[in-house]
Amino acid sequence: MFFSCPLCTGGSRDEIAGQVAEHGWHLTAVLPSNGRPGWAYSVGLWHTFRHPEVAIFGLPPGRNGLVNVAAEVVREGRQLTPGGVLSEVLIGYPMSLRLADPAWSELFPGLAEFYSASPVPVVQLVWPDQDGRFPWDRGFDECFRESQPLLWLAADDHPPGEWLRVLRSAQASQRQR
Repeated sequence: MFFSCPLCTGGSRDEIAGQVAEHGWHLTAVLPSNGRPGWAYSVGLWHTFRHPEVAIFGLPPGRNGLVNVAAEVVREGRQLTPGGVLSEVLIGYPMSLRLADPAWSELFPGLAEFYSASPVPVVQLVWPDQDGRFPWDRGFDECFRESQPLLWLAADDHPPGEWLRVLRSAQASQRQR
């Protein structure tokens, strides 16, 4: 797929393009709303480093900057490989890296806008519970089950719940544009 961005095509530079040009990426946050957890993702890692964008879900808004910490790891030359573990982001806890299925791309409208294309590759930073167990591990703390989606699953394979409702709502909004 061909991706174009305003920095490569001489298009207009908005705040996002300016931050990508200056820092290498922009942090986009979607704040929690009506009981739905929030999330954050990078815009620009694909442009600057030819690295998938990074997303994290379900943590308090003050933790959205963890995306910047992961992006700094990329800037230092490390590839965040799906299936791997990243220990430099959430102190005391490893984060698992999972490649998002393209069906979830509507959760990242800033990527489609910046690159004039969708889907752009995204790596999800999956955080464990307080005992270090991930959502796919036996004994994972159920109170965190709905906090982060399982983006590596196709939407049709994802367990029912809030994240499928969020995706369906985003898809409906996209169709109305």
